Amino acid sequence: LKILAFNSPMFNAMFYGDFAEKNKKEIELNDVDRKEFIELLHLIYPSNKSTYGTAHKAIFILKLADQFQIMSVIERAERSLIDNRNLPIPEMVEIADQYNLYALKKHCFAKLTTTAAVKVIEKSPVYSGLSDKMKAAIMQRKAKIESRNDENRKRKRENSADSDSSVDNEFLN
Repeated sequence: LKILAFNSPMFNAMFYGDFAEKNKKEIELNDVDRKEFIELLHLIYPSNKSTYGTAHKAIFILKLADQFQIMSVIERAERSLIDNRNLPIPEMVEIADQYNLYALKKHCFAKLTTTAAVKVIEKSPVYSGLSDKMKAAIMQRKAKIESRNDENRKRKRENSADSDSSVDNEFLN
């Protein structure tokens, strides 16, 4: 009980605050899958042997950890999602947005190096559900990529013009 309260402000308030749950022997957690909650408990208690395994597991653990405000588990779930190689970028962006995960967002944006990569997110089904703030960040990333591409094209034209003039000078002398 103390470990759960220590890790979660929500449970701390429930167990030790002025709430009806304080005096109950059993507390019903609505809308929480029993097996998923047990997985969450495995990650909180010091003898935990549980890992995140799949992206699906990391996501449901993240959802519960967010619901119960368990920051240590949120951070580990975020790290697990960053390390996951199978989760598509649009879904990672959606999760980063939904749970306000800065490191996951940074990881996703580092993978957005081309306008084609940005368009994959823009055309994905999750795009319409993203926050305005995330959509603006995606647009800024796209603009930065396009600006960099414009600068590279300009440099290539200048280098090409320089090499053409040196060739002309060679033949004119």
